[in-house]
Amino acid sequence: MWIHLNMLMTCERILKGELFSCRPKHYLNACRLAI
Repeated sequence: MWIHLNMLMTCERILKGELFSCRPKHYLNACRLAI
């Protein structure tokens, strides 16, 4: 549960472009699936 919530928070940062440069694209894809 905590991991899922943490992932969604990280996802928001990725969508904002804060961590996009240091995260793989598959992470962003997983984020889209989570939403």
